[in-house]
This record gives sequence, C-alpha cells and structure tokens, in this order.
Amino acid sequence: MRSVRQPPQRSHPKERPYAEEVNRARVAEPISDSTRVLPLELDRRYPVIVKGEGAWVEDADGRRYLDAMSGGSMAATLGHGRRDIVAAARAQAEKLAYVHNERLTNPAQERLAHELTTLAPEGFSRVRFVTGGAEATAGIAAAIRTVLAAPPAYPAEHLALRSHRAAGARRA
Repeated sequence: MRSVRQPPQRSHPKERPYAEEVNRARVAEPISDSTRVLPLELDRRYPVIVKGEGAWVEDADGRRYLDAMSGGSMAATLGHGRRDIVAAARAQAEKLAYVHNERLTNPAQERLAHELTTLAPEGFSRVRFVTGGAEATAGIAAAIRTVLAAPPAYPAEHLALRSHRAAGARRA
C-alpha cells in the first residue's frame, strides 16, 4: 500500500489572523509570512487600514493617516464613510447592481450621461463609461482605428480625430 501525502493543514477561517493581529505581527517572522498580499517593497511592513472617515484612514493600531494617495476617486475626492453615498449605492444595488455597458444601458447611466453632456463643451454629445485607465486607452485606440478605417460620415472639420486620408481627400 502506497502512502499518500496529506495536504498541509489549513487553519479554520476564524483562526486566521485578522487585521489587528497582522498589523501587530511586528516580531522576527519574515514579512512574507505575515501577509498573503504581495507588497511593492518586500522588506517593509505596510499598515493594515481598518476604517476611514472623510479624508482620514486609521490602521489597526489606531494611528490615523491623511488619505492623500487613495487610488479610488470616490474615496480620495468624496471621502470615506459618506452615509449619503452609501445610501445611494444601496438604493441602486437593490434595483440593479451592475449592467455591462458594452451592449446595454440603464436609467442611472442614461441620467449621468445626459448630465455630463450638458456640462461638456459644445460638440460633445455622447459619453463612454469605462472602469479604468486600461479600458479607456483600449477604447480610444478602437475609436481611432474606426475613424481612420471608415470613410468620413461627417466633414473632417467636425471630427476631433481627423484621418490623413480624409484630409488628403479634401485637398484633391
């Protein structure tokens, strides 16, 4: 009979370290053993942020930090813990949490698009919502390819992106 290697014992979720224990684990253990998050600086322990209010965040040891580098625009510009934003997000999520907008739309998206186009400079009549910079870059690249590949549907002076072909055709 062959011996079967047993998988390593995993701790019960309730026994796993929570933010307080992780942040207090400033003993001699290697940093890589104190977290499952891959940090940018391998020789440095990062504070474990457990809550935020307004422009401030607090770590598990109670130290407060001004959140001047938050990656999320909602948190950085609007603040953490905004009850009005939580209520609005909850109300929307109870109706409809998410709709992929590549081929679909929804009333909230239509309202926001209308508001943005009324605030935008003249000539900007549509909005494309994306989830981040990579999607925005890919979207503009696709738009450029479309404009450059298609015959101009509008006079070139009405396009923000003019193709060399369209400009050359006008000169001929």
